[in-house]
Amino acid sequence: MKFSKIGTLVFATVVLTTSASAQLIGKKSDSQGEIATEGKAAFDQGVQEAREIARKKLKPYKYDATKSTYFSYKSYTYAKEVEIITLEQTDYKLCFNSSMIKDEKISLEIYDKPQDAKNRILLYSRESIGGDEFEVNLDDMNEVFKAKKKETTTLDPALIDKMRLKKVYINYIIPAVDRELEKETDDMGKQITTTVIQYSAMVLAVGYLNM
Repeated sequence: MKFSKIGTLVFATVVLTTSASAQLIGKKSDSQGEIATEGKAAFDQGVQEAREIARKKLKPYKYDATKSTYFSYKSYTYAKEVEIITLEQTDYKLCFNSSMIKDEKISLEIYDKPQDAKNRILLYSRESIGGDEFEVNLDDMNEVFKAKKKETTTLDPALIDKMRLKKVYINYIIPAVDRELEKETDDMGKQITTTVIQYSAMVLAVGYLNM
């Protein structure tokens, strides 16, 4: 991951379950390092190409950082959350590339607070993500934030108009899938059944524009 000299952006990723009966899954279980050796080079190359494409989409915004979020599909729905910290008086563009989603399409939701916070505001959402590109501006999310604040709080509207988001939380929601089983016979003639793990990645490039 690269960061700009002014250090405007900080990424953090956590794994969240959205199934009441599911166990929390540690970040390392979905890391790039566990992708099978076979096909790994091609997968890595695809992610790198997606990063470059997303980065080019930032213009005329200045490049700040890229974040590739790796995940595998499980037998239950879960989410990965990415935290973005921004500077005030600076607009940001978030360019997403989902060309490396290799199985079921996912959903995306962006909030003003993390998953475990109360009364968080949904700033943006998108469904059926996979094989496409799209972008979101922080200014647009700021307008949604202010409008919903006015609807849900008793704060002075003039005060709300001066507010700006300092952080946003991107939730990638990965749907439950029926895992594919692969059967093979070992040297002793014993049949072995293994679960085929399908890895995918969501790529995000961020740019900034001083106001």
